[in-house]
Amino acid sequence: MGEMQGAVIERALETDEMVAAETPRRRRIGRRGAIAIAVVGALVVAGGVTGGIAWAQQIAHDEAVEVATEARGRVSDAVAAQHAALDALVAAGEAAIAARDRVAADVLAHEALLGGADAIAPVSAAHATLSELLAELYGVEAPAAGAELPGLRPLVPPAPVDPALATDALHALAAVYAAEATDAREVRDGLARTTDELTAASAELEEAVSGLAEGLPGVFEALVAARSLASADTKAAGTAALEAIAAAEDPSELPALLASYATAAAGVIAAHDAEAARIAAEQAAAAAAAASRRSGTARSGGGGGGGGGGGAPSNAVLSATNAQRAANGVAALAWSGTLASYSCSWAARLAASDSGLSHSSFPGGFNRWGENVAYGYGSASAVVNAWMNSEGHRANILDRRFTSMGACSATAASGTIYWVQQFGG
Repeated sequence: MGEMQGAVIERALETDEMVAAETPRRRRIGRRGAIAIAVVGALVVAGGVTGGIAWAQQIAHDEAVEVATEARGRVSDAVAAQHAALDALVAAGEAAIAARDRVAADVLAHEALLGGADAIAPVSAAHATLSELLAELYGVEAPAAGAELPGLRPLVPPAPVDPALATDALHALAAVYAAEATDAREVRDGLARTTDELTAASAELEEAVSGLAEGLPGVFEALVAARSLASADTKAAGTAALEAIAAAEDPSELPALLASYATAAAGVIAAHDAEAARIAAEQAAAAAAAASRRSGTARSGGGGGGGGGGGAPSNAVLSATNAQRAANGVAALAWSGTLASYSCSWAARLAASDSGLSHSSFPGGFNRWGENVAYGYGSASAVVNAWMNSEGHRANILDRRFTSMGACSATAASGTIYWVQQFGG
């Protein structure tokens, strides 16, 4: 038993020695492993940091691309708005040039016929303001239709952003785009302001023309009063022109309508002047004939019919008058000896004074009475035509309430023939 115990102890000691011998080797292997692990760990950490940096850089780059793209979009929007503003300005300029030309040709050119300098002054002032704006905008004294606006170079939308650019380059590009967008907006705002100025000036001119048109009825009334010898047709043309002006709904139509009125007004003036010249020529001829006569006293004459009361009753006036009534669907008048006698008395009185026209007073004997007087006409048809071209005289000739008439003429010492026509009903 002692031997067996000793053998066990010996093996135990051997086992301790083996453990003791093997322990340092395990420790050496452990240190090498730790170093290897550390190296591997370091490499792993280093790779992770490098990957993290690349990942962060990629995020920053993508953000830079997005910022630059958004900035480019703002530039594109601003450029589009600038182009729209430029188109609006071009349209406003063309409309303003057209308005300026219309008013110059159709309104300012007819100053005297449209009421004179005072009546047309607001139009002249508004026209001058618009002309100055156009001259400043186009850079020439009087830009013509189709003129191009100088010095305007609208921006061009930038090309799409290149994602391959460096991050710093993308940030710089975004800054450039921001500046270009600001520039485009400023240009757009300037164009809009100029458009508003042109539009306001054009509206002011239209308003002035409308004001002139509103005052034309009074102008025409004064014209007709001063040109009483004008024919009824020319006066009717003036009235029709005024009615067209009153019915106009588009202010841009007014200049042409005012020009049409001016043409009608010129017709009234021309008709009056022609008739006045004709009368003056007849009077001059009559005066020359009278100068050759030996007698200087008033005598009867003209129109046909027998003499009496210092004048000659004129059945020719009756015939001419009834022809006019028939043409207008009015019944003929009967000859009245009473009215003829009254007419001769007044014609002789006018011829004796030879100082112009005046009316007699109602002689009585009729429910309704009227009178036309004239001088200087050489025949019954001529004097009736003249009366038909005068509103008040025409009304007497065509009055359905009259049923009879008488007429007479008398010649003054100067040779001027005086005519009197009286109506009864």
